[in-house]
Amino acid sequence: MRKIRLQFIALTLIAFALAGASLTLSKRKVETVKNISNDTFDPLVNLLILESNNLSKIYLQKLNSLAHQPFKNRLYSVSEQANKIETIEAVFLIESKNNQTPQILQLFTSSPNDRPTLALDNSLTPLTQPTFYLKQSWLKDPTSQNNQLIINLKKTHALHLTQINENQSIAIITNFQQLQNIATRHLAQYLQKTSPLLTNDNYQFQLSLDDSPFVSILNIETLAKTADIVVHPSIFGDWKLQTWHSVHWVTSTHVPTLITGLTLATTLLSLAFITYQNQKKTLSLATQKVSFVNRFSHELGTPLTNILLNLELAERQIHSNPKESRDKLNNVKQEVARLTRLVENVLTSSKKESNTLRIHLTPCNPNQIITSTLQQFTPSLKRKNVNIHTQLNTPSPVKSDPDILQQILGNLISNVEKHAYQGHYLYIKSSYSNSSITILVKDRGTPIPRDLSDSIFLPFQRLSAELNEGSSGTGLGLAISKDLAELLGGSLTLTSDESGNTFTLKTPTHLS
Repeated sequence: MRKIRLQFIALTLIAFALAGASLTLSKRKVETVKNISNDTFDPLVNLLILESNNLSKIYLQKLNSLAHQPFKNRLYSVSEQANKIETIEAVFLIESKNNQTPQILQLFTSSPNDRPTLALDNSLTPLTQPTFYLKQSWLKDPTSQNNQLIINLKKTHALHLTQINENQSIAIITNFQQLQNIATRHLAQYLQKTSPLLTNDNYQFQLSLDDSPFVSILNIETLAKTADIVVHPSIFGDWKLQTWHSVHWVTSTHVPTLITGLTLATTLLSLAFITYQNQKKTLSLATQKVSFVNRFSHELGTPLTNILLNLELAERQIHSNPKESRDKLNNVKQEVARLTRLVENVLTSSKKESNTLRIHLTPCNPNQIITSTLQQFTPSLKRKNVNIHTQLNTPSPVKSDPDILQQILGNLISNVEKHAYQGHYLYIKSSYSNSSITILVKDRGTPIPRDLSDSIFLPFQRLSAELNEGSSGTGLGLAISKDLAELLGGSLTLTSDESGNTFTLKTPTHLS
């Protein structure tokens, strides 16, 4: 029993844990979004375009100023100016006369060990350092590249080409990624200082350059879906200004998840309860069967003892007192009948459990069956001062199973003998109506409570000690009688009132 309780407690705890988990999982955060109006967003975009153009203009002016240094002391002047612009990595002078192959002269480098270099695009000389290949068409038509940054394929460096006279041009190689990073930081700082929109915590903006790893978050807020993206081209690349809607999280309950979890928890709890009840019932039934074996052993021992005792007394008095000897032999017959009923009940119960119980319909006389069965109990009932009354009105013959009828009647009369003899009254009535036999067995013993009128027909069922005081039995008689009545297609019921108890047997039959 302790193991059953522990299993029930474990399943119950799992069910409550599942219910708690479903409550937790059903809680979900839902975002509420606040859109940004165009009137609010447009001024920020205008600031971006204005400052981007201004930044591009200033940077190109610096490169042009560097390219147009006076020719005298050009190498010194170029180096001095180039050092002031941190993104410049190399400066070259390109000379081209009378359609001859251009000559390239390096004027400045910021990194001698790993400096980028410049070469003509038709050069066959393998170069190990980063190289920018110069197209000769650019030198023939330098205006096509005027004030532009020519970006190499890997987008790590940019070339600025400026013609200073008919035969000479200046090529400036810059670190394009460094330039993008500086431009992004500068523009982000500028927007933060000048735009009041960026001081509002309800919005988030992100500034970046196309294909650039440098990103500037202009203010911090939980990300939601992208609201707007503005792309503005510049010499640094395509600026991307992204803005997100403001996000507010609201906790809500996801009803399907909650219902599913609670349903599973309820099912598991119900399963735990049903399992507990079934195991408890099984344990109770096992206990009842053990008790039945003990009672059955006692029930067997009592008639056998009486048989031996009466046979011994009859043997002693067979010559000296023949009448007393016959009485003792009659007692033996009663005990044998009692033993027979006991064995029949056990055999019937066994057949029912193995589903081998069958009926055999034959012509029989119900009144004769009642009389012969009652005669077996008459001596015992008279010794207990029980007055016997009968009213037998069943025609004969009828088709039924006489053995089953006799076993049912024997159990009902035995019940009066054991449990209701204090009322000193037994009344048996039989009748036939609408192709069915009705047999009443009434006593004036202690009334059985109405709430026990059904449970009294359960196997091994014993009533309270007060009702069973002074009685014995296996607890199978009434249960077997009800099963046999239903096997015949009829019923066996109990009604009780202040005057006593009445068992009513109804079985369908036909006149033979």
